[in-house]
Amino acid sequence: MKCPGCSAEVADGTSICPSCDYIIDDSFLGASPAPAEPPGHGDTNPGIPRPTPPPTRSGKTRKPARKPRPANGAAPEPRGPAPLPPPPPPVATPMPTRFAPESPGARASYSPVFRPEEMVDDARLFLGGLTTADKLTLAGGGLIALCSFFPWKETAADGEVIGLQSLGVVATGLTVLAMAALLGRARRSLWINPALAWLLQLACTGATVVWSVVFIKLSSDPTLAHSVDGNMMVPVSRPAMGAYMGVVGGIISAAGTFLGLKDSRP
Repeated sequence: MKCPGCSAEVADGTSICPSCDYIIDDSFLGASPAPAEPPGHGDTNPGIPRPTPPPTRSGKTRKPARKPRPANGAAPEPRGPAPLPPPPPPVATPMPTRFAPESPGARASYSPVFRPEEMVDDARLFLGGLTTADKLTLAGGGLIALCSFFPWKETAADGEVIGLQSLGVVATGLTVLAMAALLGRARRSLWINPALAWLLQLACTGATVVWSVVFIKLSSDPTLAHSVDGNMMVPVSRPAMGAYMGVVGGIISAAGTFLGLKDSRP
């Protein structure tokens, strides 16, 4: 006889094919033998045994359940696996600004200084838009503000006295007013006539020069006295380097103001 699985010649009464292990007679399993299908019928691999569906109570094989038909007008059910849903679009993360916090759950609050890099960029843009005269005035004001931390006079009793601890603070205050007028006029943030801003800037820069000269005169007292340590005789009071730097800075600021007025004429 031939094996139903591989069509090899086997002896009569053989239960399992020695070539393909096909179960020819399953009586030793305690079940009725299943009808053998002809080789090659509906099987692409005839050498591999296929399990049969279990028998029902009536002895008939079960039939696969039919799928319900779609209603009239309904779209037919697609065959094969269901297509995957499209991926969600990427969510654009907003860049943090001065008005919006960096995290979505944080409370929004305005901060005039958000990042140091942004502050530096604003300063560069502002300085790049200034005229040469305004830059000269700003440089003179910066020199006066710097020299206010230097000694403006030397006394026999107290030694060196910086500008902020002496009458040199008046020159520093005048310079601050002049710089405020310059910045307000350049940024157009002051609701005043530009002519008044020019007048305030000119008056403050001129007064800075005059006050620095007056301070030098008031600080000069050539009377000799013992120094703080008492080892030598020194003048009672004399101007220091900061006072002379104040005069130079005031002259630079006044010169820049005059040049700006000259260039702003129609």
